[in-house]
Amino acid sequence: MTMELKQTEAWQRHQMATTERMQAEVGRYTQPVMRAMGVCSLAYLASWGLMWVFGAEGRAPVVAVAGLSGVVVVLGAPAFALAVGVEGYFRRRMRGVQCGGKETTRRMATQHPEQKKIGRSHS
Repeated sequence: MTMELKQTEAWQRHQMATTERMQAEVGRYTQPVMRAMGVCSLAYLASWGLMWVFGAEGRAPVVAVAGLSGVVVVLGAPAFALAVGVEGYFRRRMRGVQCGGKETTRRMATQHPEQKKIGRSHS
């Protein structure tokens, strides 16, 4: 026996507003990380492309940009992965709220094995 719970429209709007507010607050920290990693990655690829085509002899600024941006990319990778994960979580959550809470209904329909045993003993 499964129980399907439906969320009211007002509750869904409240959940959506709360999730949007949380995403905006967290976005103040995740967006700069993603932008910085994008710029540093672009600088890294561009400088390595220049060194590949023209060589590194006498181009100390290009080598310095490649080295510095490479260090930033390597050290910033964990923060970037966390920022992308958090943003992805909020996007999935917003999609779940916009779809009418279908994820919640699915979660309620799947029962824990112990609950199934209890449900059978009462039948």
